[in-house]
Amino acid sequence: MGIDDIHNKTKEYCLVLLKKGPEYNMPDEEVQQQNQAAHLSYLAELKANGLLALTGPVMHGGHIIEMAVYNIADKQTVKALLENDPGVAAQRFTYELLTWFSIPGDSLG
Repeated sequence: MGIDDIHNKTKEYCLVLLKKGPEYNMPDEEVQQQNQAAHLSYLAELKANGLLALTGPVMHGGHIIEMAVYNIADKQTVKALLENDPGVAAQRFTYELLTWFSIPGDSLG
């Protein structure tokens, strides 16, 4: 299989690096816990709808706290989804949005 064959069989995704935002440590711990619960609920909804392929925290990542792979290639669509995330809306998180693709045969788990 040549490089062109591999390239033609790749699947494009959006990779998101979630980072600590200016309000990462909210002064009211209860509000922060509620926001985190809303963030996780939102991610579960995206996953249930097939929009989010995988997500999880980054251990010892410094300012990068979570990584997510969206099952969508269009960055504008993913950006809109990110802006609706309660954690991003509350400025607990910022993000970096990248185009990413998998090589044929890749899988997790």
